[in-house]
Amino acid sequence: MLLSRATPTLSGQQVGSFTTVAAATLTAGTGVITGVAHLTTIMGTGISDSLVLSSATTAASAAAVSNIWSGCVHNSGGVVTGTLAVSNLNVLGTFTAGGNVAIGKGTATYALDVSGAVSATSFVGSGALLTGIASGGGGGMFKNLVINGDMMINQYITSLSIGNDSRSASTGSSQSLCTYVADRFCVFRDSYAIGCTVVNDFMDNVVDYPYTNTIVTASSQLPFSDSGLKYFSIISRDNGNTSTANLNVRYAFELSDAYQLYGKTVTLSFYYLTGATFSGTALNYGLIMGAGEGLQRGAVSVTSSQSTTAPPSTTWTRASFTTTLPSITTTNMYLGLFFSYTPTGTSVGTDYFYITGVQLEKGSTATSFEYCPYATKLNLCQRYYKPINYKDYVVGMNTNSGNAIFPITLGIPMRIPPSTLITSGTIKMDAYGTTSTISALTINTGTTSTCTITATCAALATNTGPLRLTMFANAYMAVSAEM
Repeated sequence: MLLSRATPTLSGQQVGSFTTVAAATLTAGTGVITGVAHLTTIMGTGISDSLVLSSATTAASAAAVSNIWSGCVHNSGGVVTGTLAVSNLNVLGTFTAGGNVAIGKGTATYALDVSGAVSATSFVGSGALLTGIASGGGGGMFKNLVINGDMMINQYITSLSIGNDSRSASTGSSQSLCTYVADRFCVFRDSYAIGCTVVNDFMDNVVDYPYTNTIVTASSQLPFSDSGLKYFSIISRDNGNTSTANLNVRYAFELSDAYQLYGKTVTLSFYYLTGATFSGTALNYGLIMGAGEGLQRGAVSVTSSQSTTAPPSTTWTRASFTTTLPSITTTNMYLGLFFSYTPTGTSVGTDYFYITGVQLEKGSTATSFEYCPYATKLNLCQRYYKPINYKDYVVGMNTNSGNAIFPITLGIPMRIPPSTLITSGTIKMDAYGTTSTISALTINTGTTSTCTITATCAALATNTGPLRLTMFANAYMAVSAEM
């Protein structure tokens, strides 16, 4: 190793603490060490010129320097022509490297190759060439393209047994046995079989409804560390049910949202938990594509799918799946996602899975679940489904032919003019305090912001004054523009 500088003054300064090897000597007045020197510390303020290390030799063919002190090399133009390995390096001025720099690792593949966290007060540049970083829908809010992925909004009902509640009805007779509990997520069984219960719940001393009536451990169970997830849905096979028809959960994206994903790499992630007697071999999940609306109800055939499986787990587990979607065509232009399992044998009561934190984003990395404010989620969900929460309506028109027209203002503009009216319970006509049975309620085509409901009632032939609809007890009415 050659140590050189212009005519150093050795008097009164400790030039170095070193051990010579073989015939290594330091020639005073020239600053030249001949032979091999192992320097553990270079100290002093009198060294103000450059330090040049050439033919550096250690066991790893490098110069090993453990400490370089202020007033010496780092602020005086030091140059290393070999490999420099430093355990702690404090640079007060400019540090220039002609090759790659490795930090926290033995070799550098890139100009700056770091193993560990990087801390800085600021970063300069657009970041346009950064790779391996998952980007969302625009890089800010709404990176997650799934609405209500945390199951917080459930305008429909908190629990429902498919086939045993009129609110399970959707569009078309063959699809009458599919339902929504958490908004935007549709649940049904293959061939629309019955024997499935859907529950929407939250994690605060939650009873493991409707099975064991035991308390589920709260914060230790749900992944609170990820954006405060608290709500979840339970999809179960009813106790004693022997049908092996798949239990399906599906979600559909509007074409305007899905279009940006075709031909791109995307990542689907979610949290799940399976029951102690979950009878499926795995939980299947992935992305599905079809030629039209209705994927989430099974009304449109799946023309393309990309999927994988997650193993049963009796504790909350996060699963993710990265894939590249195909280019858009007329047969796969509508996009959805799904979760399903095939049960076996006879259900003994805990044949179910929990799900929450569903997220679909651009990129190859499953980032933390994106929190969306409650009011924003509610507005987004009411674009597809709007409960009519009023106890009565004063009607402005009676046709005197057994029909009355009730105008409805929807508030949040819906996706399309609502075409489905969902009712449950007892709803009657009230004329001057006299209630009469309604034989039919139908929705009339309107706009995305308004619609009218026709009530058919025999008593209307004689009652021509102000009328109102009265909903008794837990009666329910809503309009839908779901996909």
